[in-house]
Amino acid sequence: MSKLPEGVWNQQPKEKTFIYHGYKATIRQNKLGAMYGYVTIPETNVYYEKSRLADWASFDVHGGVTHVSYSKGNLIVGFDAEHMNDLVPAKLEAQQQMIENEYRNAVELQKEFGSGEQPDATLFQLSYKDAGFIKKELKHLIDQMFVLE
Repeated sequence: MSKLPEGVWNQQPKEKTFIYHGYKATIRQNKLGAMYGYVTIPETNVYYEKSRLADWASFDVHGGVTHVSYSKGNLIVGFDAEHMNDLVPAKLEAQQQMIENEYRNAVELQKEFGSGEQPDATLFQLSYKDAGFIKKELKHLIDQMFVLE
């Protein structure tokens, strides 16, 4: 794996754990530089039997819940920051090219079928989701567990 390009992602923790409302929450950065968030749910918890992604569809978290597994007697539920407009450092050059192509295609479609106005450029921007963002989303996920119990 080659070194990640320069950027804020180089100052992010590779792994960080914290406790929120009694739940263990973990933030991890993968080899590509993207951040992930996980909540550990013990066997005694009402959510322990929710072992399918579909069980978590009603939970609002960045990109939706994308990971459900069991480990060491606990249920691990998580999400990632590798979605369409999420900047993934190791893929930055390819992502920038893809976004530029998508924007050009949108401009052409707008000219051909639309009003001729430029497409909203903010829809075609990448943003890096750092550990602070992931922590906020983990807290939001856990807060929802209390509301939906």
